[in-house]
Amino acid sequence: MAGPQSSTIGAQSFTPGERPQSTGFKARVQNVWGKVTEGDPVYIRILGTLAAIGIIVVSILSCFNFANSVLNPLTYILIVFYLIFGIILCFIEIVPSSGVTNWFVERAAFLGTLTGRGLLYLYLGLLFIGGGSQNGASSWAYIVLGIYLVVIAIIFMITGWRLSSNRAAGSLPNSRV
Repeated sequence: MAGPQSSTIGAQSFTPGERPQSTGFKARVQNVWGKVTEGDPVYIRILGTLAAIGIIVVSILSCFNFANSVLNPLTYILIVFYLIFGIILCFIEIVPSSGVTNWFVERAAFLGTLTGRGLLYLYLGLLFIGGGSQNGASSWAYIVLGIYLVVIAIIFMITGWRLSSNRAAGSLPNSRV
């Protein structure tokens, strides 16, 4: 008799005598996130993802302020800057084990740590707050997003500091993303 044969039933695959393993969407997401989020709380990923999506949405909406383009064309350079970092942060927060994320982390190692990403969120948050105060009352979205990014930055840096002290004590693995 040849070895055990594996079979698939519904969203589960199994080999006789072994525990069935789920192969559905939920299992794939757990597999992708489970590899690199060991020791990193899931709420950190969710807060970071919301921040990155917020950066992209506010940047895209800012493109439609045509009066500002005539009075201050330099803001479009900032919008492109925001879009680039919003997309990079989306990749890092949503698909942390992808090849694109690994490419970014290899070239900018600070993006691989919570403290480094926290500093980037702080920088972007302060840019959004400053940009919102320069653009007047119509830019409330800039100020709200900037405050959210500063709060997220503080949470990331505190969590990164706590996890790094736990890793130094040897209780958690050393994750780069």
